[in-house]
Amino acid sequence: LAALRLHAQALPEGAAIPAAGLPWFMAVFGRDSLITSYQALPFVPQLASATLQVLARRQAKVSDDFRDAEPGKILHELRFGELTYFREWPQSPYYGSADSTPLFLILLDEYERWSGDTDLVAELEPHARAALDWLEHHGDLDGDGYLEYQRRNLDSGLENQGWKDSWDSIVHPDGELASLPRATCELQGYAYDARIRTARLAREVWRDTATADRLERDAADLKTRFNSDFWVDGDDFFA
Repeated sequence: LAALRLHAQALPEGAAIPAAGLPWFMAVFGRDSLITSYQALPFVPQLASATLQVLARRQAKVSDDFRDAEPGKILHELRFGELTYFREWPQSPYYGSADSTPLFLILLDEYERWSGDTDLVAELEPHARAALDWLEHHGDLDGDGYLEYQRRNLDSGLENQGWKDSWDSIVHPDGELASLPRATCELQGYAYDARIRTARLAREVWRDTATADRLERDAADLKTRFNSDFWVDGDDFFA
């Protein structure tokens, strides 16, 4: 991972954010930029600030099947050039990531804990609320309370939209591909953590006790159901 300077309209002067793909396909990746910024918080907290601002400015506002976008979603990958300009590739940006949106909320909370920068939390409140709305509605495709994904761009979209995004990475023990939509266990952990952390921001920074209480109740319910539904009896792991 390396620091990548972006177009002046997308990033504060002199700032940088982590990117992924060195050396072959360097680009801004929502998941990678967020996780790396999280890990670097004790040493370079300004990476997190810049990452949050850049991703907030590129947050999806409308539904777009070609780019697998819905309102409030945080991007997966951003590229410039002819292939994106002429819509040969969807990375303009592409939003086919089910984990970048909850990770955005997680980093926002963790950044405030380390930096005390409540001004940025207040500035990004509309973006955080839009991300939360995506998590609670668009991200739950079948209304079962779990975060899941299924691509709408069948030509060039990602089949799998978690951290392991190769097309054949989510399978049953016999190698059969899992059915769609897919709700991987780590996505539910992110969704739980995002609710708990956003509840703290709502209560302490946004002064919205009602939302904080609701998120904490929803998180507790998610934890209970997850521990029952995702646990594999006899194998002692979550699937």
